[in-house]
Amino acid sequence: MGCISSKNAVAGACSPSPAVLNIAEGHSGLTVLESKTGSENERNNKKLKKNNSKSSSGGFSFRLGLAPKHVEAEQNAAGWPPWLTATAAEAIQGWIPLKADSFQKLEKIGQGTYSSVFRAREVETGKMFALKKVRFDNFQPESIRFMAREITILRRLDHPNIMKLEGIITSRLSNSIYLVFEYMEHDLAGLVSRPDIVFSESQIKCYMRQLLSGLEHCHMRGIMHRDIKVSNILLNNEGVLKIGDFGLANTINTNGKHHLTSRVVTLWYRPPELLMGSTNYGVSVDLWSVGCVFAELFLGKPILKGRTEVEQLHKIFKLCGSPPEDFWKKTRLPHATMFKPQTNYESSLRERCADFPASAVNLLETLLSIDSGNRGTASSALMSEYFSTKPYACNASSLPKYPPSKEMDVKNIEDSSKKKTGGKMREVATSRRQQRRVSKILQDPNNFGKSTSKEDMQNISQNARRDDGKSHLTKGKGGAMHKDYTKPHMDAMSETSQMNVANGNGYSVGSNNTFTWVKRRKQDASSTLSDGSRSKISALDPNFAKGTYDLTTQRVSMDFDPAELMNAQGDRGRAVRKSRFGRDNR
Repeated sequence: MGCISSKNAVAGACSPSPAVLNIAEGHSGLTVLESKTGSENERNNKKLKKNNSKSSSGGFSFRLGLAPKHVEAEQNAAGWPPWLTATAAEAIQGWIPLKADSFQKLEKIGQGTYSSVFRAREVETGKMFALKKVRFDNFQPESIRFMAREITILRRLDHPNIMKLEGIITSRLSNSIYLVFEYMEHDLAGLVSRPDIVFSESQIKCYMRQLLSGLEHCHMRGIMHRDIKVSNILLNNEGVLKIGDFGLANTINTNGKHHLTSRVVTLWYRPPELLMGSTNYGVSVDLWSVGCVFAELFLGKPILKGRTEVEQLHKIFKLCGSPPEDFWKKTRLPHATMFKPQTNYESSLRERCADFPASAVNLLETLLSIDSGNRGTASSALMSEYFSTKPYACNASSLPKYPPSKEMDVKNIEDSSKKKTGGKMREVATSRRQQRRVSKILQDPNNFGKSTSKEDMQNISQNARRDDGKSHLTKGKGGAMHKDYTKPHMDAMSETSQMNVANGNGYSVGSNNTFTWVKRRKQDASSTLSDGSRSKISALDPNFAKGTYDLTTQRVSMDFDPAELMNAQGDRGRAVRKSRFGRDNR
């Protein structure tokens, strides 16, 4: 890579010095800077060893403390920011930083707890890379050492199935840092979640063989990943699988004296010993996670989806069976007795995985053993019967080609779907609130007996058209409520409250003499069509007076005298209003 080649100006630029990478066993295991000249550097190294031996816990570890002044000065001169060289000099030993303007940052492709990942193009070559921007907590030394540990571990590892750290982007005045990785088009989370993708058995074997090979390399180098999950397993268009995101990785605790944290591994992939608070564990935690990924490739969804740690452990016992009594007697886990199930569960793993090949179920039972000592190793898993039976694992180059698919793409689709669903739910909630308000208004007798303007009735008519046959309630300006029944095939509702009606005697009802009709028990103010549906044509509609509506063509033809109707309405209408509301609403 063009920009990264600038590191060659420094000895050992492409890899950390042997002193940084070597794993020392049987002593303090502290890594020290390479001596360049004579006695002065030897004395500095002896001081560093002595200082770090006080806090050493045996086995091996990465010393990410203060660097000698001359080393810090050299790194500052090379362009590294002082806050990084002062705390994590060994992590960047032998490298010089890359320049930010050497890359064109494109879209975000990943989001983690402490970092964001972007797709970027190298300006000089046009090659695609992934830039992981690491965030810090106000440049606290502890958070910087946390990031430096990831850099040191990545420089230790070199395997085709492990993401390779190509370089680091920063500057002397910068307050951020970008880790440069090769770009991978997919992750397993994006592919597994797609309903149109179903992995074949040979395809799953190909993925699992690559995953276990990369993990075997980590474990042989003394590294635990501690966050194996489908979103951290990346794939390119050539079918090559690589393990990524070593942010939670750590060295193996060989002597058992150094306490580790149990708050690692994503919940759905977390082994039972971590759920019960273990602080002394090894590579077996990764093998449990591999078993969860293995089952997910077959099922198309996580096999253990707990919402809390207690629920997750309960699901594990129901799937894998309750541990025997001797497990609880010999275990030294701090919270083991708290989580001991009251019911002895039999393993249901074979029933749950009845559609899996028999050799796959056997391997899965080994990987998902409650007792971490029974899970074997990555090497033993690669030698299992599963990989030696037909169909054999296919070549990576023969795997299907998929459009770019990552976990973040799936989340974006889900978020978009939730927004649409949320908008519909808000519309429904708004409609229900309106209906409740209408119901309250209808129950209030003061809302009746008020006039409605012609303009309001036109609005009611328009709403009836939009409702397309549904019942519609409208409150006019005067407060009168109207309930209209419409059908899609019928014309708009005619006005009911105001109109001019002329009879043969010359009697007319004008806009100043408005009738307000009280809701009746009987259908005396509207006609009924022959199909039993209630007509939207009012009894006072001019069409009735003119006798122009015929039932066969949905128009009525009838003799009608509005004066007779008004005379009949007079006494009876007042009686009904008085009986309902306690007063005459004339």
